[in-house]
Amino acid sequence: MFGSRYGHPAPPAEDFHVYLLDADGKTLKDFTFPYKTFLRGEPRWVTLKLDPTPLPARFFICLSFNP
Repeated sequence: MFGSRYGHPAPPAEDFHVYLLDADGKTLKDFTFPYKTFLRGEPRWVTLKLDPTPLPARFFICLSFNP
């Protein structure tokens, strides 16, 4: 993922979510990551390690942040 964190210097003590959804929008898997995964400042590439997850032929990846 390419991004950065903004706001206070210390990251919030909460998580953001990466959802894998089926073609109907039903959640197949919810992965959580701490906001500190992203550094403040210039955007940069960040690798998010996910567990292998079986997926249907058509699926969606959604990110949910609580800015």
